[in-house]
Amino acid sequence: MLFPLTSLFWATSLIGFMLLFNIQSVMSIIFNNSGPIQLNNEKRLIDDLLKNYQVKFGRPVNNMSEKVVVYFGLYLIQLIDLDEKNQVLVTNVHSVYQWKDNALKWNISQYGDVFDIRLPVNRIWTPDIVLYNYADARLEEKREVLAIVKPDGTVTWRPPSIFKSTCQINIQKFPYDEQNCSMKFGSWTYNGDSIDIRFYEGLEEINRNQYTESNEWDIISAKGIRSEIKYECCIEIFPDITFFLKMKRKGGFYNYILVLPCVLLSCLTTILFWLPPESPAKMVLGMNIFTSFFVLLLLLSKNVPSASDNIPVIGAYYCLNMVMIATSTCSCTAVVHIFFRGQGHVPYIIRKIFLEFLARIFCMVTPPALPPAPVKKSRKIETHATIITSVNNTSNQSNGNLQHHVNKVPVYQTLSNQTQVNSQSCTALNGNEETNNYMNKPYPNDQIHKANYAGIGHCEILGYQTFINPQIYQTLPSQGPKYPTVQNHQQFHQNNSIQYNKNHLTNDLNLSFSLIENDIKEIRDYLRHTRKKLENTDAKSKQTNEWKQVALVLDRTLFYLYIIAIIVSFILMFPR
Repeated sequence: MLFPLTSLFWATSLIGFMLLFNIQSVMSIIFNNSGPIQLNNEKRLIDDLLKNYQVKFGRPVNNMSEKVVVYFGLYLIQLIDLDEKNQVLVTNVHSVYQWKDNALKWNISQYGDVFDIRLPVNRIWTPDIVLYNYADARLEEKREVLAIVKPDGTVTWRPPSIFKSTCQINIQKFPYDEQNCSMKFGSWTYNGDSIDIRFYEGLEEINRNQYTESNEWDIISAKGIRSEIKYECCIEIFPDITFFLKMKRKGGFYNYILVLPCVLLSCLTTILFWLPPESPAKMVLGMNIFTSFFVLLLLLSKNVPSASDNIPVIGAYYCLNMVMIATSTCSCTAVVHIFFRGQGHVPYIIRKIFLEFLARIFCMVTPPALPPAPVKKSRKIETHATIITSVNNTSNQSNGNLQHHVNKVPVYQTLSNQTQVNSQSCTALNGNEETNNYMNKPYPNDQIHKANYAGIGHCEILGYQTFINPQIYQTLPSQGPKYPTVQNHQQFHQNNSIQYNKNHLTNDLNLSFSLIENDIKEIRDYLRHTRKKLENTDAKSKQTNEWKQVALVLDRTLFYLYIIAIIVSFILMFPR
């Protein structure tokens, strides 16, 4: 039993010795082949510097009256965004901080010619230089990177940073505006007696050698200014460096989004004034254009600050167009009302302004002025009484002269035919031999022969008349017998026939002319009514044309006013 235990002990000891020998051999190979001299110098230097570094929370100076000079600079990498609505500028930069730390000096010869080392910034003192006008919710703006330390104690720290700074936006000339944003850097707690900030390498601007061009903005300048300010909170002076980034917007994108539709809608608005007033599309087009401008105005409001001291000119241009379109729509309503009015004469002032002055300027043809209403002259119609009076005045003339006057009457031929028929009827009814014999006989003593009437209206038989004209007896010779002779009887009969023909013709003419006069009066009244109606229609038509012309001149006036307003607004909006 003893031998196995002894053997196990020696075996375990042998294995442990072999493991220890192998570990020592490996360590010897590593230290002999890797050249530990340089690593040891750098490590030893870092260990020595950090071991003796006791001023992490104090300024790295030997005397408290000394100030630490910090050189600060910016390398612009990218302009990420300029949020006009929130007024925030977002930039990607490399910040450069350089200062001297007396606690980080070493002798190069003591550490194997080590010229620089890298130290974590959380182990050494760093200046509290921050962005004054920051607009970032993050607590840390810079990334954790190592600082480079030189033998003379110069510390250079280049942390990449994304700064979000406030920027006062002036959108008056949007989308052709220029913005001037500032980035102010300085110590947050130390005054000018403790820390002095200056430009890195004397470059008084932002370095743009590594800058990536922006698609929206062109950087015009990036100057820097060092200033010393005394704040109300403290009596000390605080130095700072402010970089002013002046940018100009590239308007190519907004030309197609906001400007070009605006120009097209403005040109389309001019068509509104050329449409005829009676067209329903005039009002519909105006309302559609108004809605389109309203949509563009909503699109513009999403790209500009909602609370700004200045409004963009293009927004004012949109509002101007909307006002002009609303005014033109209302004026179109007035134009349509005037166009379809056509009642009453155009007032004198409106005629002078629109039809004579403005129409002449616009080279528009205007209708002539309405002539004054003609004075109606009463024309006397010659009645049948005048003609009958003329006939009666010629009763003492011959039958041929009477016939000559009667022939002037248009209805004489009809009346003559009727008279011939009546005369033949009278001869047929009373032309017997007994009656004819009486023509050659003297009148019987105290015997009066009465005429026989055959019942034919006005036809009376000329034989022996009871109504003898006394003038006939006065014309007979005084030596004659008491009763007329045959010659006197024949003369009497002839004169009586003439008198009868005259009376008969006069009666017929009276009847015919009465009928003709009534017809002529009806024709006259109808013609007067027709003429008056035509005159009223013509006058209303001329009045309607005048009102239509006033409407067209008003429409043309509004068109030129709109063109002038558009040109003036374009001159004010577009940059010169």
